[in-house]
Amino acid sequence: MWTHRQSAEGKFQSVGILRELAPTYRRDFVVWIHTAKRLETRERRIRESIALLAAGKKLGLK
Repeated sequence: MWTHRQSAEGKFQSVGILRELAPTYRRDFVVWIHTAKRLETRERRIRESIALLAAGKKLGLK
């Protein structure tokens, strides 16, 4: 099973960017990932979040 922690450990840059975001933007990412009903959807959202953060983008601005 793929977890948030495993994905974040390999992407320190994304984690650092997430920590620098305002609390509202951080919450948006967490809620978006957490509201996925299927495990596959949650894993896809985690990967997309990492890619967005690495590119310096926020949710909704893909």
